Amino acid sequence: MVDYLTGDLAPNKFRLHSLSLKKKLTKNQMEEIETKSVNTRPVFLTVLCVMTFIGSGLNLYNGVSEYFKAPTDSLSTARSIVPEYGNYFDAAEKRITNESETRSIYKIIGAALCLFGAWRMWELKKNGLFIYSTGIVAEFFGIIYKLPFNDKFLVQWAIADIMFVFIMLGLYLANYKHLRS
Repeated sequence: MVDYLTGDLAPNKFRLHSLSLKKKLTKNQMEEIETKSVNTRPVFLTVLCVMTFIGSGLNLYNGVSEYFKAPTDSLSTARSIVPEYGNYFDAAEKRITNESETRSIYKIIGAALCLFGAWRMWELKKNGLFIYSTGIVAEFFGIIYKLPFNDKFLVQWAIADIMFVFIMLGLYLANYKHLRS
């Protein structure tokens, strides 16, 4: 494009103006401008990280509370109603306690990894995405560990939970280009 008043090309005129502006700025000011433009976090990535902080924080709290909670309250009630099946209830109580502890350990590990991964992505680090992905895999195993597949409600809940987690992973992958080593 030609500037008709001076006969100069507009891009060259712009380039000369930007060069004179660079000469007026000190070296520290230029580094500060370049650093600010490089270290800006996209709004969408910020929203995803905040959602992960909230969701994984709640999952971590839920996992810790499940680990220390007695999952056999309903068995105690049943034992008081039908005392002649005491041995059956003792075996069921051990099995349920072991499964609940294992499931909550997976949940705690997964939520902690997701929190740490989101924090690393908040700092625009690429390894945060890999840590977050590892946390998702741990939570996935926690969800399907000894899942009673004959209970339709639990299976539907597990599928919805898994779908949401992988949607979040896909959204993080869409922001991968903004992350640095």
